[in-house]
Amino acid sequence: MFKNILVPVDLANDDSNRAVAVAVEIAKATKDARVRLLNITAPTTPVVAQYLPEGWADKVDADNRQRLAKIAVANGLKEDSVRLRHGVVFDEVLAEARETKADLIVMASHHPEFSDYLLGSNATTVVRHADCSVLVLRK
Repeated sequence: MFKNILVPVDLANDDSNRAVAVAVEIAKATKDARVRLLNITAPTTPVVAQYLPEGWADKVDADNRQRLAKIAVANGLKEDSVRLRHGVVFDEVLAEARETKADLIVMASHHPEFSDYLLGSNATTVVRHADCSVLVLRK
């Protein structure tokens, strides 16, 4: 069934923990599936970056990697199953899925707000453009 499962994790949102748990259950059911956790950090504009302390981005990456590794271990995954990327969330999820040949993306999504109807959510864009199956878990 599924061999390579990608789970985008929003470290500011506990809903992602449910997506990780569901992905791990799917991996157990299919045997030999690999679960990869992905965190995306939005790019910092040069105007904002000039006011941040030197090494700030590296510190944020190290902190995010550590937090993501804790989630991985808490769900029975290896620490090396985590990946960090920088950019626009849906672009980076789709790029990671292509690069790792993911055959399933499991992601959490909030209930749509008014702005989502105008602009669309990350989950909506991933569903529309992914080359693989996408499981979206509502809150």
